[in-house]
This record gives sequence, structure tokens and C-alpha cells, in this order.
Amino acid sequence: MNNENVAVRSVLWAIALVLSLVLVFQDQIATGFAVTTGDRLDGIIQISILEHWNNVYKGLSDWDTTNYFFPYDSTLAYNDGYFLFGFWHALFRGAGADPFLSAELVNFVFRIIGFSATFILSRQILRLDFGWALLAAVLFTVSSGAFLQSGHAQILTVSLVPLFVWLAARMVSGLVTDSRAAALGWGTAAVVLYAAWLLTAFYTAWFLAFYTLLCLLALPFTGQVGRSIAYQGLALARRHALVLVLLLGVTAISLMPFLELYLPRAAETGMHDYSQVSPYLGAPFTLFNVGPDNLLYGGIVRTVNAHHPDIFPLRGEHVVGIPPVLLICFVIGAIWCWKHLSVLRAPIVAVVVFWILTLNIGGNSLWIWIYQAVPGAKATRAVVRSYIFLAGPVAVIAIIGLAGMFKMRGRVLLQVGLGLLLVVEQLNTGSVALLDGMEEKRRLADLPPPPAECLAFAAMVSREGKSPGQPDLLKQYSHNVDAMLIGEVFDLETINGVSTFNPPDWNFNDPTRFDYALRVKDYADKHDIEGLCGLDIAALRWDQEINSSIPMPSMPLAQPMEVGIGKQGSQALGSDWWPNESWGIWGRARATLWIMPPAPGNDTFLLTVLAQAFPHAPAPSQRVKVFADGALVATWDVLPTPSEFSAVLKRPKGQAIKVEFVAEDPISPSLLGTSLDSRVLGLGLLEYRLDPLSRDRLP
Repeated sequence: MNNENVAVRSVLWAIALVLSLVLVFQDQIATGFAVTTGDRLDGIIQISILEHWNNVYKGLSDWDTTNYFFPYDSTLAYNDGYFLFGFWHALFRGAGADPFLSAELVNFVFRIIGFSATFILSRQILRLDFGWALLAAVLFTVSSGAFLQSGHAQILTVSLVPLFVWLAARMVSGLVTDSRAAALGWGTAAVVLYAAWLLTAFYTAWFLAFYTLLCLLALPFTGQVGRSIAYQGLALARRHALVLVLLLGVTAISLMPFLELYLPRAAETGMHDYSQVSPYLGAPFTLFNVGPDNLLYGGIVRTVNAHHPDIFPLRGEHVVGIPPVLLICFVIGAIWCWKHLSVLRAPIVAVVVFWILTLNIGGNSLWIWIYQAVPGAKATRAVVRSYIFLAGPVAVIAIIGLAGMFKMRGRVLLQVGLGLLLVVEQLNTGSVALLDGMEEKRRLADLPPPPAECLAFAAMVSREGKSPGQPDLLKQYSHNVDAMLIGEVFDLETINGVSTFNPPDWNFNDPTRFDYALRVKDYADKHDIEGLCGLDIAALRWDQEINSSIPMPSMPLAQPMEVGIGKQGSQALGSDWWPNESWGIWGRARATLWIMPPAPGNDTFLLTVLAQAFPHAPAPSQRVKVFADGALVATWDVLPTPSEFSAVLKRPKGQAIKVEFVAEDPISPSLLGTSLDSRVLGLGLLEYRLDPLSRDRLP
């Protein structure tokens, strides 16, 4: 190829890359990066973790322990680690970028990596012509599913797939040509990349490993080619045993940080119960759900949703579909490859089998086998995200097949037109840049430095204020994610935080409840936290005392208080109950009732409750211990049918009484196989009543 052709192709490559980035980041570019990918919840969580890595590289934090979830250590393990993202973020922050611009530039970097690696892989390994390789790179970069789910920025690590495959292919090439140094070098690069990838985002790394396993299991479909691959693989393993042993050693060393960080937390949390996974398996039409904002098919999705909302949800994890023309080209390309390139039968079968395994039809799915048998499967909750990964091999197989067919038939204009259609159908009119970076920067700038006496803090009021009408999602997330970011930016530890998993005694949901300050104080006492200040995020004000301005509801005497949806008695319940139901409410393993009798008079009361339980064999009842201000006052054997139980309570110095119901060995219906309900059920409460007791009536 002469220099002129190289120059022309270099210009075309650069134009394709820039156009791809503009299509993906058009809203950010158009606003001068005033908005950032993500939203005010998950987007801020991501930036908080990136800011943690900035603190690590500045020598302010241990690599595995964030400033949130204080005083626990190894708290990075409660979420994806964002290690590779954090490296780039620290570079951009060091160059002067603010946290929000820096986070967006990191997204640019990973898009560029994906584009470049796909092009190089297509040219050097797949041997595609320049135009087809460029189309593969563009499709991979503007992929609809990856764009729509990029609010979960860790999903962008799918960009590492072509890079890892290219490195692995170079390693194999070194083995085949007996270049041991090259094989060891490329293999080491691949292994180290994969280990760093696991510390960045587990989902996509696990999907690649599982897909590779399916490809290996599908080798028999390749016939003689598969047998030849197996034979040559064994021969290479014998000939280069030393290289492979060294690579195994590198693998073991590289994986140590990941395993040391995540294995203890996996044991602590138990990862995801299958009942949490099942709703995030694919329905038969999920593969086609490209969302309501797709440039070509959004109107169809909206129309179908209006009549059948279960087929095409308009938002959420299930909007991960692959556009129809690409799917049609995949089928056509797979047929051509099956006939002419039998080595590709294995990845074709792997795509189809992967998709079938993820289907959930009528509550039944083959994924239960994968969940139970394959290591790491229990850590993947939103399995439909695998469709974002599968879009890569689908596009590659489609393009290889089309390139082979058109090589024999020509028709340049048809190829260009088809390529444009494949790109256009990936595009969306909606935006994923929902985080107002300018507003977030203003709020951070307006927050004064914490007082010197504040050694740690708790978020006491969310920016939504004290309104009890907040949506439940904001009640759980808003103040917690703001505290995470503030804690990292100000390098100040906070007991707040929210993540995929939370510490075992995390109890910082809903600061609009009267008991929030009490929960904060209990946590601080339990963990001996000194110098804990409060932060009013709405007013951007630090308070050196942990106080609540929300009064505790007073409880009338000798009056039944019903609990459940809309019932007055629910107001005195702590935050450790499951949501109200029509009949009453289920408590967690430990559930709290706050008793605030009327003005001081009597100091001794009889608490009577109408309650039920969820016992499991062989016990016919559930044993529940009742504590008042930490002292055991009763033990009940609660049946599955509602019955009355009582306990004597004494009020200390006219204060509220903290009553805790602690169930022994509670369990969830899903673990018993009776339903998909994954809630661990403690005491089921229907009603309670408080009666004054005189000394002569004491039991």
C-alpha cells in the first residue's frame, strides 16, 4: 500500500472515530460539558468512587477503603471497583479537570479504546478489509444497548473485550510461531488487563469468561476444525509448558487484589438471591427492545408498549435490545459463516445458547442452572446486561458474513447503504447525560469546609428537604450519594453511603423519619465514633450535634393501633420493617417499634400486639425475643396465624422506649422454594396497644 492510501485511510479512520464520539456524546459536547453521563443517583455514586481513586493516588486513602461506610474497611468491595476508570480519572484531575468533566473524559477514553481495539482486531486477526473493519469499529462504539445503559458507567468496560481478545490472539500467535518471549509478553498483558478489569467492573469481565466457556463447549459443532484446534492446543501446551506455567503464576499474582477484596464481602453478603436475579432475566422480546427513543424504531416501541407494556418496557435494565437489521444481518452472516468458515460455528452457537439461557418464560429459566453451578454467577444480578456484551459478537459475525458474501458479488453502493443503515439504527434521540454537572459543582463550592471538630459526618437532611412525600428511591439514595461525593471531595469520612451491597448494620434510609437521628446515634455508639457531625445537605450547613427536628409520634393509651398501608400505627415503626401491606407489615430479622407514651405519669405499661410469623420446618412457630431499650422483656413463640402477645415495658425518665422484635433463625420464602419473595421475614405485625399498669397490676 502506497503512502497516499495510508494517509487517506488514516484520515477516514480519524473522521469515523470523531463522528462516533460526537454521536455518543452530542449532548455533553453541545452544552460545553455542562451535563454529565448518568443521573443524580448512580452518576454521583460513580464519581464518588472515581474521587476515591483520586484520593488514593494523592496518598490520602487506602486503595480498598472509601471515605463512606465509615468505619468499615475494604468498603470498595460493596460495589464495582472502577480501578481502571480511577487511573484515568486521577490523571485528568491532576491536569486540572473538575470531578464531573474528568468523569466524562474517562468515558471518552474507554470509547476510544473500544473503537481502536475493534478496528485493530478486525484488521489484524479477523483479516477484514479496511471498510468492513471501520464499520465494525463504528458499530461497536455507537452500539444502542451500551449507549442506553451508559448511565451505569462500568458497563463501558465492554470496550475492553476487543482489546483483551487481540492480546490473547497475539499470545496464541506467539505460541504457534514458537516465539516464547512474545507469547509470554502478550499473555502477561492479557492477564494483567483482565485482573485490572475485574477490579473495575465484574459484570462484563464475567460475561466474557462465560461466553468463552460456551465457545469451548461448542467446539464439537466445528467438526474437523474443532478437533484440529483441540489437537494443536494440546500440542502447543506440551511444547510451551514453561510459558503456560509462568502465565499461570502471573494470573495468580494478578488476581490476588481482586480475590482479597471481594471474596470476604461475597461471603458476608451471600451475593444476590435468585429471586433478585429472576426479574432481570430476558423476556422473549427483550433482545429486540431498543427503547422508545431509538431514531428508527422508537415509535414502534412506544406503540407496542401502550398496548402491551410487559413486552417492551420503556425504561430500565431491559432496554438493551439489538436493532433488527443487525439481527437479520447476524442470521444471514451466521448462515454464510457456518458454510464457509466452520471455525466460527462455535462463537455462533455460543451467542444463541447464551441468549437462550438468559430467557425467563413464565417464571422458568435455564439460568437457574448457571446461577447454581458457575462460579461468579451469583454476583450478576441484571443478567440482561449480557445483551450489551452479545451485541459485539453479533456485529462481528454479521460483518464477517456480509464481507464474505459481498467479496464475491461486489455492489459497493449496496455495501455503503447497508453500512449506513446499520449505524443509523443504533442511534437514539434521547439523552443519557442527565447529571447537571454545573449545579453539582455549584453546590460543592457553596458548602463551607467542615469545622475542625468534625472528624466524620452523617447526612441528616437531604437536598429534597424534610417532606415526607419524597419518592422511596430518593429517601434511600439522595442523602447517601451526596454524602459519598462530599466525603471524597472533602476527604472526610461519613457513615452514609449506598451501594450494590451495604454493610451488615447499614440503616440510613429515609432521613425524613423521626427515628433517623436515633439510628445515627445508635450506630455511632456501637462503633465508638467520636467527632461525628451532622450535615444539612439542603441548607449546606454543618451541625456539630446530631439532632432531629422531626418529632416522635406520641402514642395514645388503651387504643388499638393498626399498621399497614395508610394506618396510623405505622408512624411509630422504625425503618427496619418491610413496606406496608394491606393486612399489616413484616419486620426484618430485627424490627423496631418506638413507644412514646403521653405526658409523664405512668412509667410502666403493658404492650399487647396482634402478630404472626413465618416459621419453617420442623418448628411450628417462630421464636421472637422482645427487647426494651436493650433489655430482654419477653420471649414469644409466634404462630403463622395472628395471635395476641404481650410484654411489660418501663419508661426510663419520661423518654421514648425502643422496642425491638428479634426473630431467631428467620428465613425468606424464596429459600424455602414457596415463592420468589427474597425478604427475610421476622415478626408480622397487624396491631399493637399500650395500656398503663399500676403496681398492683404488674404480672
